Amino acid sequence: MKKNGLALYDGIFHNHHTIMLLIDPESGGILDANPPACSFYGYTREKLISLKVFELNTMPETQVRKEMHHAAEGKKTRFAFRHRLANGAVRDVEVQSGPIEVEGRELLFSVIHDVSERKQVEQALVESQERLNLALNSSGMATFDWDIIANNRIWDDCVHSLLGTTPEDFTGTADEFFRVIHPEDRNAVQAALSRAVETTGVYETEYRAVWPDGTIRHIAARGKVHRDSAGRAERMTGVCWDSTDRKLAEEALEKLNEELENRVTERTGELTRTVATLLEEIMERKQAEERLQRLNRLYAVLSETNQAIVRTKERDTLFNDFCRIAVEDGSFKLA
Repeated sequence: MKKNGLALYDGIFHNHHTIMLLIDPESGGILDANPPACSFYGYTREKLISLKVFELNTMPETQVRKEMHHAAEGKKTRFAFRHRLANGAVRDVEVQSGPIEVEGRELLFSVIHDVSERKQVEQALVESQERLNLALNSSGMATFDWDIIANNRIWDDCVHSLLGTTPEDFTGTADEFFRVIHPEDRNAVQAALSRAVETTGVYETEYRAVWPDGTIRHIAARGKVHRDSAGRAERMTGVCWDSTDRKLAEEALEKLNEELENRVTERTGELTRTVATLLEEIMERKQAEERLQRLNRLYAVLSETNQAIVRTKERDTLFNDFCRIAVEDGSFKLA
């Protein structure tokens, strides 16, 4: 919008801390520059107003003229440029420029903001995101961002390799997500989501994803709930990854452990039976030895008795010998 206010222009232009330039849209000449502009570009005011804006802007002159034309007609007021300083350094700037009438001339009043640091931070964020995406892609992980209030889920493209979906048939809605989950796992996943939102703030679950061709993949997911100042859940961000190999390894290990336990049980049973057989054989052997010892004693008693009969003539003496032989040789206590 055109203005006719030289006094207003003078007051704002020369007493403001923001970088400002007054530019001739036809020639591109810098007609005036305030003190902050001289300080930023590193020129004296006399030198700066002797330059043309093309000497500051790193874009081709034709492109700069095109943008000045848009500004003069009011079609565009905000621009992103790179300006070169007196020392050769290049800074990222945002320029707000519009037409102003000064002493009957149509000029461009431009306000310049140095956004180099912001651009560096933005670039660092972009590079950090690229590194994160590279790490996630390399690890097979996918990220998700759930707007709890709007109930809108945003997934990155890696999710399709995990869930067996395509961008055409999976936009991330709750219905689409739960359709992919095995029917037996849906309640557990819903419970984990509700628990994270309502209490713990931490989402942790595992479920089976059923691909269109019937393939089943095990998926692990972890997430965190973000709350507003009143403690209400606003968003959940997290990651998920394919845990099929780990799950199969765990199942294989569990099967091996079960087989080992069964073999140990069988061996233990066999050992128990063997020990019982040995104990039985030992008992039988002991009983046989005891019977043999009794027989030996009987033979000894009979032998001694026969000798006593031959040796002794008196009946009382013979009876006493029989009792003595029974006790001493036969261990018959009652004798």
